[in-house]
Amino acid sequence: MSKSNLTRWSGLAAMLGGVLGIVLAPVATSASFVAYGGSPPSWVSPLRPALDALLAFATPAEVYATYGKVFFLVFLLFLAGLAGLRAQVGEDVGRQGKLGFQLAYVGLAMNLAGNITDYWLGEEILHQPLWGASFVMFTLLGLLVYMVGSIFLGLATWRANTLPRWAAGALMLAPPLTIVNSIWGVRHIPSAQVLPQAVAWVLVGYFLWVDKRAGAAQPRPAI
Repeated sequence: MSKSNLTRWSGLAAMLGGVLGIVLAPVATSASFVAYGGSPPSWVSPLRPALDALLAFATPAEVYATYGKVFFLVFLLFLAGLAGLRAQVGEDVGRQGKLGFQLAYVGLAMNLAGNITDYWLGEEILHQPLWGASFVMFTLLGLLVYMVGSIFLGLATWRANTLPRWAAGALMLAPPLTIVNSIWGVRHIPSAQVLPQAVAWVLVGYFLWVDKRAGAAQPRPAI
């Protein structure tokens, strides 16, 4: 497969992962509060009539576990988008950008491992304290690693002008929005992290799909 085709199909994967993450976040969040109690975020209430049918095909715990497993596909598609972005920008992002790619790869891989231990294996198989430790080790620590990588990537691609400003800015904004979501917005992991990441990867994936290298890679004016 040529570099151009790899970039475009990776962009499509990133967009699909982003759209799936945007759709999945309110569904998984609602399923979590239905299964385990608590007050759902206020923004979920208007969506409940549409969500009710998606939450009634099994017991609440089974419904939540089912939607939790789908996050594995979201992270996998984000990884494909990251590979396409790496192929697109090449060596033009400097040391900071290369470190950002490495951290983002590691963070997403850890999130995949966290998804397996949390939803595919679960407490019934792993038991405590291994199940709880795996959540902290893979999901939370992986999220932190990815957020640092995403910020580095956004800054590097912004400075190097290898991504449009709206795409590079989305990579930089997703991590702080994740923190806000976790405290005041979605209040559910991994939905709180996936929602802003999903928006960012829809934008980055669109850029990769339409292959706007000529417009994004203009040399910066000398100062």
